[in-house]
Amino acid sequence: MNHARCFVIGLLSSFPVVAQNLVPPPIRALAPPFSVGGPQLGRDESGRLIGASAGCRATFAVGGMRLELVRESAGEDPGQLKLTPIAVGRDGVAVTALPSLAPAEADGRMVQFRHGATVRERFELRAEGVELSWVFDTRPAGNGDLFVRYAVETALQGPVCDRDGVVFGTVGEDGVRIGNVFGVDADGARVRGAIRWCSGALELSLPAAFVDAARYPLVLDPLVGAAFAWSTVTTPIVNRGLDAVRDRSTGRTLFAFQHDFFGSTSVGYEIVDDQGISSGGATPSTPHPQSAPKVASWGTGAMFGLVYQEDLSSTNHALRLKLVSAATAGVVFDLVLGTSTAAWLHYDIGCESNAAVGSGRTFVVVAKDEATGGTKIYAIGLSGTAPSFVPSVTASSVIVTDAPLGSTYTQHALSKSAGVDGDLVLLMRRVNLTGDSIAMRRVRTDGTLPGSVQTLHFSSTDDVSVPDVDGRSGRWVAAWQQYTGGSSNSSVVVAPIHLDPAGILVAGAESTLGGTAVAQDSKPSVACSSAKAWVGMQHRVTLPSVSTSMRLASYDVDTCVSCNDTFTLPTSSSTDRVVVAPAEAGGGVGDTALAGYINLLGGWYNAWGQLLVNTANGGTVVMLSGGCGAAGSQSIPHPPAIGASQFTSALASAPPTALLSVFNLSPAGVGTLQCGSCVWVPFSVTATLPLVGGAASISFPIPCQPTLIGAQLETQWTTFDPTQASCPLVPGLVLSNIALLTFGQ
Repeated sequence: MNHARCFVIGLLSSFPVVAQNLVPPPIRALAPPFSVGGPQLGRDESGRLIGASAGCRATFAVGGMRLELVRESAGEDPGQLKLTPIAVGRDGVAVTALPSLAPAEADGRMVQFRHGATVRERFELRAEGVELSWVFDTRPAGNGDLFVRYAVETALQGPVCDRDGVVFGTVGEDGVRIGNVFGVDADGARVRGAIRWCSGALELSLPAAFVDAARYPLVLDPLVGAAFAWSTVTTPIVNRGLDAVRDRSTGRTLFAFQHDFFGSTSVGYEIVDDQGISSGGATPSTPHPQSAPKVASWGTGAMFGLVYQEDLSSTNHALRLKLVSAATAGVVFDLVLGTSTAAWLHYDIGCESNAAVGSGRTFVVVAKDEATGGTKIYAIGLSGTAPSFVPSVTASSVIVTDAPLGSTYTQHALSKSAGVDGDLVLLMRRVNLTGDSIAMRRVRTDGTLPGSVQTLHFSSTDDVSVPDVDGRSGRWVAAWQQYTGGSSNSSVVVAPIHLDPAGILVAGAESTLGGTAVAQDSKPSVACSSAKAWVGMQHRVTLPSVSTSMRLASYDVDTCVSCNDTFTLPTSSSTDRVVVAPAEAGGGVGDTALAGYINLLGGWYNAWGQLLVNTANGGTVVMLSGGCGAAGSQSIPHPPAIGASQFTSALASAPPTALLSVFNLSPAGVGTLQCGSCVWVPFSVTATLPLVGGAASISFPIPCQPTLIGAQLETQWTTFDPTQASCPLVPGLVLSNIALLTFGQ
């Protein structure tokens, strides 16, 4: 089998030039970019409904909303403001009785209070603040202007009034602005409203003529938000430390990030579809700093795993795992895996995506405990039925202990998904007295550690760091950042890894991007599908002017030969690495992926996503006749594209009396042999396979060689069945249909 596979690759690699002027098209965008990690709703540790917006936090409970400002300097209390509705009506006629004691209802980024059958108070979290609105389903009784009156509780000074609204707080310092009042009816007709400060209450109103003429429902819509002294506050929200993973069972992608509010950090997340439509998320407020998360997906349970550090105190740091439902975006479990008196460094998470419930082979977390210097492995099994899965955590295992003046293992990276073999690959940076290296070892999803630590790459002169890895089922792709000979010109080095029959990890030939004075690449991030490896990196160009962007390249998984032009994401500035979540829902070839990146926009570091395609679905397959006897039928699930790592031909429905079958691949146009009703493609490259249940299949990579585009091959299965005689010259020989392959990209 392996011998035949080598001949297949050899035949394809030596194929004559067919189309020199045809080259692979670049990775391209399938949809516009969209923002993720914006204002979100969630629950804090006490269960309160809480939201985050530009420079403020909003908490919601029976009776109203409390808006808390957040300052850049930790420890300062810039103030709070609480709004409680006390009256709604027209000329003394109440529209609804207040207080209504209506509970806060959350839906996406919206919080709603139902104050009556036809009256709703809504708060929508937006990037620029909290959009407050009142919805009137029917025309309110009475005459005159329609008003909403609020009691205001705050220690902020003011208010100071202008034509657009009122500001609570000292002029030139932080505060809260309420204004821009408008009325909008069901037809989109719009009128400007008024805002007044009357006898210690805030009043919002719409003119009577508009209220009487409007088509309902009618919306009264002011904006409530933070008013900053922008000379001291420049980045009201920062999302960084981005990671992403896709859930195959739902086709949704989790974007997770560290959410910073001027000294207060928490872990946030958002779950989106391929077009960026959100199905929920959270950016909760927390009294304890939380560091950037790493994520993985358990498709069997439609569940995501997030691991991160939470600083409970200066000497108590928790390694925390949260399990999030891919269907509801809610947190299912919240577990502390371990605590450290120093810190948890370089943590990562992987998963056996299709592991059975109760198998004990689901999530694996790796982290370095800075207090002991050891690398710990946690294996998390899940049992039960959705949504009531029960986790269990195996004992941690220290696999490396740092010794003084000896080796130091840091910067751990774990592949995100294991196949049915349960194998993950762990990469670690190693620094000692002789040089820098990237080490690798197998980690199984049941927590066992077969084999030993091996060296993937070593250099006595170059600085190597920031490794990442992904892949499954015995094949992985690794990447790392490298500075050659102490220079400041960084490159990204990519190398394939495979598991040999003895269970040893073996690295293949390396390829390099960047590393020159003009073009420098760094901070690689790897994600693998069955078709391609995606490698994202930060890209810096120095000529003709200095610019920084996020760059993506597509690689063949087996050879790590670059098979696509690189794609530059539309980012104006970047301080974080790009992450990619390949889309393989429904058994596709992995030609699409969601890319996530950080973009500096409007003074904020925002998380963005975009749907991309790597054109791995090129080429055509035409099924021809030629079959004879009960030979079964040939099928080819995916067209032949250069660089495809798992091109497959399968035989099915052969009779139970058949003993074996030979897969045959030949250049098209060499002629066929006729024998009775059989049309036989002459053997050029063959592989003999046993039949199991009348079926067999073969998979092999197609070299990433642009000269193959337009080339044609023919494939056929020759089955031997002693009970048949379709070809009189060779009794027992029966043939499948012939497939004509045309390579493309």
